[in-house]
Amino acid sequence: MKPLKSVYAKELKRFVAFRKKLGLSFDPQSEIIEKFDAYVAERGHQGLLTQELALSFAGQSGGVSKKTAACRYQVVHHFSDFLSVTVPQTPRLDPKALKSPKDRPAARILTDEELARILSAAHSISRRSPMRGITLHMAIGLTACTGLRIREVCRLDLSDLDTVSGTLLIRKTKFSKDRIVPLHESTLIKMNQYVVRRNEAYTTSECPAIFLQRWGQRFARHTLQCSFQEARIKAGFSEDNAPTFHSLRHTFAVNRLVAWYREGKDVQAMLPLLATYMGHVHYTHTAWYLSAVPELLELAAERYWDFIGENGGS
Repeated sequence: MKPLKSVYAKELKRFVAFRKKLGLSFDPQSEIIEKFDAYVAERGHQGLLTQELALSFAGQSGGVSKKTAACRYQVVHHFSDFLSVTVPQTPRLDPKALKSPKDRPAARILTDEELARILSAAHSISRRSPMRGITLHMAIGLTACTGLRIREVCRLDLSDLDTVSGTLLIRKTKFSKDRIVPLHESTLIKMNQYVVRRNEAYTTSECPAIFLQRWGQRFARHTLQCSFQEARIKAGFSEDNAPTFHSLRHTFAVNRLVAWYREGKDVQAMLPLLATYMGHVHYTHTAWYLSAVPELLELAAERYWDFIGENGGS
């Protein structure tokens, strides 16, 4: 974590350490804690952690999505409960003040042409530092080919790439589980070529990460997101319905399902396989794509009517 400097800095550090000792994957929440600390420090707040402060930080006034605001508020709410043990006068925050919306937003799926534009923009993102473009191009390309989460991409180490078996070891994922992701032969070739360039460019770096920033350090999730956004803007995307880094994961899943439909596969039977590959705990999370993307609904309808026709409409 970054150095904390607010009035709650000491207790925030203890809170994060406590949650991690419980065996929880607390990386996303740790980023929220860092932002909360910076927010409190910038306001010069010195008093108790109040409902007003929590809601103000969460973004109730606007500027962030409802889901993000609710997530921020819940993290601060849990911290408030923790803080009340050592500071009994801490006001109790309303756990239902901000609820996360139940409706999941539509997946933004990239076309082949859109993905090609982003990859091209990523590769040429910096004239002064060509390796920055090479790295971003490979990170985006790998994600598009495997559907990895952005944190999983950032966490990849050189030792996680097995060139003999052609696999990636994804360690301590969103649900604190490891999984092995097979790579297509063409992807493995690109990865091997990239690693050679990476090792030549960062001879003095001791960081084991596959993807390194210009100064030889591992990418943080926020930094990789910002780099993707920079490439997206360079590729000519407007902010209206613009893809995010996570859109690469959505696109991978949908493309795989579409391919299975067109190959005549039993997609429902294949869902658990895709869920395992993508690291979903429940394959129902993967099944969401079947109803979230119009093309998949159209293909499913076509198969249904083909079935009806083959069976004489009975």
